[in-house]
Amino acid sequence: MPQFQNGYTTSNVQGSQLQQTEWNDCTVRAVANAAGIQYDDAHALCKKFFKRRFRQGTQTRLIVTESHKLFKSIGFEVEKRTVSEYFDLRGTFGTINQFVKRHPRGRYLLSVRGHSLAIVDGVAYDNASRTSGRHRVLSARKLTPVGTTETPVVEAKPKSKRVKFAITKDGLRYENLTPKQVFEIVGGNLASVQSICAKRRPQVYGWALTFE
Repeated sequence: MPQFQNGYTTSNVQGSQLQQTEWNDCTVRAVANAAGIQYDDAHALCKKFFKRRFRQGTQTRLIVTESHKLFKSIGFEVEKRTVSEYFDLRGTFGTINQFVKRHPRGRYLLSVRGHSLAIVDGVAYDNASRTSGRHRVLSARKLTPVGTTETPVVEAKPKSKRVKFAITKDGLRYENLTPKQVFEIVGGNLASVQSICAKRRPQVYGWALTFE
């Protein structure tokens, strides 16, 4: 579980008079905390680039397509990677907890269902009612100040057995999975799925199972 900081009470947010009159503004706060800028500046940027209206939420699709323009305007480069690439998975989504475990350094703007938050050096900046870290990440954008060179970091990988599995059904295929990730997709009973994987059986709950 990542460290948590209430993103609604950071100094760059709490000092704003404007934020006291707003709501449905999680993306504004997430942008402010991810980039380390003032709430009022983030508010103006979200209006300009995300077409956000006063007291209304922000569409995830605009965050995905326009965030590089927003952050470029304030001196950041945005890494263009799909959310699956951040998790090294195909066709599935990981949780906030899993994201932080894999990416313990850097500034990120994350979107989950109906909500946005910031991750800065492994700390989740979010509201106080969303601290479980279990929400699925739908999009992720890494921010890097223009002109800086980051020291290469070997990203943390979750501890798991070396054997990876692939499952196929009705034209869908998921690869490079741990037994737990297989269970998250096919459902059923976790212990049963782990046993099936350990025994290298050819099927798991109606899905064809192979191992790498």
